[in-house]
Amino acid sequence: MSWLKRKRVLIGITLVVGLVIGGLSIYFIRLMDRRESFQNQAGVLAQLDSRSMLPKWLANMMGDWQPPFLISQRVTRLHVTSLDQLQQAMELYSIRDIEDLSISPPDSSVPIESDLEFLDEMPALTTMVLYNIRPTHLGIERIGSLSSLWALEMPEVEHLTPADFDQLAKLKSLTSFTFTGNIDEEELWRLVCKSPQLAVARRVDRSPFSLVLTDEHLALLQERISLSKLPCRKLAITDKGVKQIARFSNLSYLDLTGCDVTDAAVEHLSTMIYLRELYIADTQISEEGIATLKEALPKCDISTEANPLEKNPIDNVDGAP
Repeated sequence: MSWLKRKRVLIGITLVVGLVIGGLSIYFIRLMDRRESFQNQAGVLAQLDSRSMLPKWLANMMGDWQPPFLISQRVTRLHVTSLDQLQQAMELYSIRDIEDLSISPPDSSVPIESDLEFLDEMPALTTMVLYNIRPTHLGIERIGSLSSLWALEMPEVEHLTPADFDQLAKLKSLTSFTFTGNIDEEELWRLVCKSPQLAVARRVDRSPFSLVLTDEHLALLQERISLSKLPCRKLAITDKGVKQIARFSNLSYLDLTGCDVTDAAVEHLSTMIYLRELYIADTQISEEGIATLKEALPKCDISTEANPLEKNPIDNVDGAP
């Protein structure tokens, strides 16, 4: 090959490389503009983890001179107001590394049913908030496959079936379940029974609702359960139920106000050395029984008056349904 031909080939290769780099640069500049426009939408928060695709030593040498197409923009935290915005985010970013996802519309719109197909592309999720999203049974099944999920806030719970709760029980990392609205308390306690790592099952609304918790429920709960607070005010708990409660070594707060407990419960309460707050107003525990408790639990604040912060069994609940 003559020198002239080699020169033409070299020029051709240079032009092709230049066109490719130029095209990629234009594409990624436009992509960056679209991302900026997306992040400027109301209610959108996209926390990015920008990483160079070059070897570390070369990336350090180039510093800020790296072309945009060599920078991977991975989202680790995403807050949007609708499924449409979520779809936009999926078109603009790599979402497999998202750990925190929140879909929260600014107003109380009509709940939208969804199979939550997007969860198939978010295996790293650890926290998720779904407002005005009503997951279908397939959607609940997808939630149940999120092995790293430890916090779930899902207001739309009225439609959940026993099979749905079985799916939620597969979440072995789940430590916090927050919900609003009515829920089948039998299924909720069954979920607590199957999820000993669950530390908080909290209802955040304040609509009147009588939570059912009986001695029979307590007998089902496992000893290694993680509940730290158990408000049993005016519930159907007797001395038999207190015997079951005494098995839970993580309890630091127990409210038995208005429960049908007597001095027979003192023996079991006295073994709960990790208790720090105990309310026994309107019970049948005698002065002698109270004195015994104070001697057995010197680090526990034992009150014969109702806790003014708890107006009913579902207010200020942190650690129990």
